[in-house]
Amino acid sequence: NNGEEQIWGNTPIPLAEALLNDFPQIENVTRVEMRGSKVYLEDKVFEELVYFADPSYFDMFTFPLAEGSTAALNDPDAIILNAALAEKYFKEEDAIGKALTIVFDNQVKKVFTVKGVAAPFPENVGFKFDIITGFNTLTSIGETNQNDWTRHIRGTFIQLQEKANIETIVTNMGKYIALQNAANDDLK
Repeated sequence: NNGEEQIWGNTPIPLAEALLNDFPQIENVTRVEMRGSKVYLEDKVFEELVYFADPSYFDMFTFPLAEGSTAALNDPDAIILNAALAEKYFKEEDAIGKALTIVFDNQVKKVFTVKGVAAPFPENVGFKFDIITGFNTLTSIGETNQNDWTRHIRGTFIQLQEKANIETIVTNMGKYIALQNAANDDLK
């Protein structure tokens, strides 16, 4: 970019499933994506980033919920808010069960039910979310091809059974590079 090399961690959508199927050393995998959106609450409109993650997200990362259940990531009509956003939207009211209308950057409009509120994040957290929903929600907003090696998401995280297994994973990643390159004409 402007003569400066940049490294990004985007990954093809199907990489998570391929890794989990091909490497018994992997205990858990989760995909993360985010999209710009407008959140409508009564007569108010808010610009927000919505995160999408597989249900294993809360198994891999420590984001305890103050209310609700992490199982909300299995429901494509459910969202989990962070504590600050729940306060911003609902003040002193309980956010659980409340509806929010979200219009995504592709202009798809969807009504969600708040099924969880995360506990306040510590100051030293490396990444966090305002709104999170299941990765399966992408299908309901028009992202239908989960097997397309040309489609990229923000990241794929893996959790290994043993730290030493990382060498096996790194050594055998070449076949996924070939799959991605074969699917992308501009990478040939």
